[in-house]
Amino acid sequence: MDDKKRLRIVIAQMIRHNDEHAQDFTTWGNFAEVNGAGGVSSMLDEARKHIGAATAALRSALDSLD
Repeated sequence: MDDKKRLRIVIAQMIRHNDEHAQDFTTWGNFAEVNGAGGVSSMLDEARKHIGAATAALRSALDSLD
């Protein structure tokens, strides 16, 4: 396997991993909100935004390998 192919595989896995985390942040943020922990919900939403930015950078990196 060449190095670019290996990078594509690894970066694609990172994107999937981040997407799973973002989904968890949303789920648990909603849970926190419903259970009276609005501050925690806001922090989880902020984390989701940051991981979204990281995922966008990863997608750009993946696109640049094409």
